[in-house]
Amino acid sequence: QHLAVALKFHFLRGMAGKHNVVMLQWILLSLLVNAAANLESRDGLPDMACRTMQGHTGPVNSVKYSPDGKYLASGSANHDNTIRIWDTVTWQTVQTLQGHTNTVISVDYSPDGKHLASGSEDSTIRVWDTLKWQSVQTLTHVGHEVTSVTYSPDGKHLASGSSGETIRIWDTVTWQKVQTLQGHTNLVNSVNYSPDGKYLASSSWEVNTILIWDTLKWQSVQTLQGDIW
Repeated sequence: QHLAVALKFHFLRGMAGKHNVVMLQWILLSLLVNAAANLESRDGLPDMACRTMQGHTGPVNSVKYSPDGKYLASGSANHDNTIRIWDTVTWQTVQTLQGHTNTVISVDYSPDGKHLASGSEDSTIRVWDTLKWQSVQTLTHVGHEVTSVTYSPDGKHLASGSSGETIRIWDTVTWQKVQTLQGHTNLVNSVNYSPDGKYLASSSWEVNTILIWDTLKWQSVQTLQGDIW
């Protein structure tokens, strides 16, 4: 607040005889300063860090909001290996999903919110019914960690990246594997669909490479490479 007063005084002192532009600058600055001064919440912490949820006993690797925004899912590691579901009004745990036997690396909701997929270092993907909060499918990357999972925008497919340098595409009705995408030469650490679902992007631990896949032909159509750090 002292900073706010000082800045206001500085601009007021220099305003005499200035044009309307200066007045506009003053108004804008005043609004910004007031906003900054009011960032503190009731507990003295900035509103931008308004909640800390505790419950996991290991590092949290992945978080994902449900499509309706009512829940937040979080996946954990190191002897916890659970997924917690948090109510976004009360910020209390409403479910703890157990089933993975190793670190949960990635979680993602289906577009309709009816299912939650989780990928783990135990080489499996689990699909959870979000009404009953029960595991309804277990998919396997034999011998490889599942490092990333993501639903297609239409919900018809689930893509999963693994430490086996491949991406698998799963049909979400039959839960059968429909494609295995090969092209990376190291662990695939992230996969994500374009908003229209026509492309899938994947990144890897290989040096500075992103592959773009055509989801109709399931072929790599672009390789993006940047500078090495």
